[in-house]
Amino acid sequence: MSHYPGVQNIAKDAFSPLDCWKLFFDNAFLEEIVRCTNKFILVNRDEKKKDLNEKYTDLAELRALCGLLYMCSMYGNNFLSPADLWRTDGTGIEIFSLTMSYTRFQFLSRSLNFDDIKTRPTRKEQDKLAQVRTMTEMFLQNCQKVFSVSDLVSIKEKYEPFQGKCSFKQYLPNSTKKYGVKFYTALDAIMFYTFNFEIDVPNQVEGEHKVDNSPESVVLRLCTPVLHEGRTVICDHPYATPLLAKKLLSKQTYLVGRWDRHEQAIPKHFASAKQWGSRKRIQVGYTEDVTLVATLKKKSCLVTASTRPDENPDELNTLVSTVHDMVDRVTDSHDSITVNTPGTRWPMLVFYFLLNTAATNALIISRCNGNDVTSRRDFIRDLSMSLCHDHLVARLLCESVPITMKARIAKITKSQIPTVALECPPTSRHRCQECPSKKNRKTTNICKHCRKFLCIEHLVKICGSCYEQ
Repeated sequence: MSHYPGVQNIAKDAFSPLDCWKLFFDNAFLEEIVRCTNKFILVNRDEKKKDLNEKYTDLAELRALCGLLYMCSMYGNNFLSPADLWRTDGTGIEIFSLTMSYTRFQFLSRSLNFDDIKTRPTRKEQDKLAQVRTMTEMFLQNCQKVFSVSDLVSIKEKYEPFQGKCSFKQYLPNSTKKYGVKFYTALDAIMFYTFNFEIDVPNQVEGEHKVDNSPESVVLRLCTPVLHEGRTVICDHPYATPLLAKKLLSKQTYLVGRWDRHEQAIPKHFASAKQWGSRKRIQVGYTEDVTLVATLKKKSCLVTASTRPDENPDELNTLVSTVHDMVDRVTDSHDSITVNTPGTRWPMLVFYFLLNTAATNALIISRCNGNDVTSRRDFIRDLSMSLCHDHLVARLLCESVPITMKARIAKITKSQIPTVALECPPTSRHRCQECPSKKNRKTTNICKHCRKFLCIEHLVKICGSCYEQ
């Protein structure tokens, strides 16, 4: 191996949830999203309609949006309408309305873009993943440079349900959602750290992005970052094949997995339970490079193959079963808290997948660095609040935010409400903004917070110390 397994030096100082998360969603990554989103807003917004909810976004607000998406996942967004989280009748959750309005949240969710909208038509003719290609490549680079996986690597398929318009969505026979996007993922079989993934696009446009989707080619592409280092790839049928075993061996990488018992490379009598003795439960066979183990199970047999030298046949089947069971259990537990807000844009589905992967990898980095994290739920809660913090503090300076809301923000962020001092008192008289227009009351008094012109009737006298509290 070129690096010792575990956290690399670039990530050794990351302890808090936010610091670990920034390893994957760094400033360059987020600034690219902000740039593309603002360009989309510029092209599509109506200049005649001056709506504050359609203004440009920035880095702090984008992080706050990610924080709210994580917070939605904690409250079961698959069974709850997002609008219910912003309710102000006592049934909503306060942090959502304090961070941004529901209208702004909807606008940002619709406007998020991950590529240049002006050059998109040309790039889409050559690549069906053009809208997310740059984003996914930057994310994978960050995943692979901060963590070195162990000697066991697992390959797993993952389906993300999606009902919107997408040219490469597939039918999901074992899901209630019926249709979705298929991801191939490669992860550390011991720490469950995802270091590589690929989106399955069977009908990709002919060109440089058109790839072979055969099982052998998929595994080789996913394992490219860890080849030639003596690691072991653990996968199941249909990915584990004799052809894949030979290709991996040529790249100094081993394969452990279950083969299809009808493979031509397997002798018929070896994989046929009827030809075994009445008391025989296991058979072992050897070739020059491969160890085959056939195990009887419910009048059939499972054929497990390994190209690792000095392999113990008795432990081979247990190793594959244990790894697959552990990976399935961990991924299922992570799926219970997942960002997957219903929508009609498939690029947002990919973005949600990246958010979920970043949260899982950040949790692993935090634990490896010595942070005692009790549960994934607590980690995501702390991460959500940290992502919203900078935007909440910025809202304390916003004149349109009510003083009652600023008081709650100040308490949550442990900040002080800034006092807005007038550089010079207004010299011209203006009409009171609380009185009916027919009264036509003129005044020079102005509120320190909302900056409204108010007459004596609508002013309240308060001392400086009480005002600061």
